[in-house]
Amino acid sequence: MEFSRLSSLYFIVNFLGLASYWIGNSPISIVLRSLGLGILLYEYWKHVKEENHLLFYLSILVVGVGEAFIIYGYENEHIQIPTILLFIIYYWLTFFLFKKTNRESTVKYNQINWTAFILILLLIGYLAISFVGMMYKEILDTLPFIIGSIISFVSLCIYCFVIYFNKRSFRNFWLVLFATTIILAQSTIPLEALYFHSIHIKTLGFVAEILGHYFVFQYLITPEQEIVLEKNSNYL
Repeated sequence: MEFSRLSSLYFIVNFLGLASYWIGNSPISIVLRSLGLGILLYEYWKHVKEENHLLFYLSILVVGVGEAFIIYGYENEHIQIPTILLFIIYYWLTFFLFKKTNRESTVKYNQINWTAFILILLLIGYLAISFVGMMYKEILDTLPFIIGSIISFVSLCIYCFVIYFNKRSFRNFWLVLFATTIILAQSTIPLEALYFHSIHIKTLGFVAEILGHYFVFQYLITPEQEIVLEKNSNYL
């Protein structure tokens, strides 16, 4: 893992944005979070000038607008549906980004640890069903969009784990970390906005988003390593 000055600046600026949100200055928080994403895109451009992937730029642009809406106030009804749609677009842009940048030509299903994979799917399914059940009355008007969002992020998570279990390399492990962060963000930010109203929970979701973008960046710039576990090793 290469941790450069730009990476440090990315985290510093984003956490300053979080601090601004904590003290109630949403406009400054949005500006700083947007600046942080811009730094990440610049660092990506510096690393891969010969192999730039437009989907990464588009996904960060879309999610940046979505995160700005959340900072502005996801509990406001007039921005809930646009925010959900932006994140659906972000999930699918990222899905196709991973599909395009996956360096394995085919998925070798015989290499997948199906026991661990099925347990992970059950956990994701349980979280999704629990979320809908808990928030059913509050999200009734936007339920079709919520279901679309859940299908989108679950599909992205499944694809991340499929890529990783197909080849358990250091590069692909970034996808496991990324899937973990979007599960955390998807579970915390809407719950905070519609049910708990806790700045601590919302902050946890924002931290997950900040880390998730960085994990995608690391996946894109990390060279494929030949160091993988043996096929019979129990390894997540």
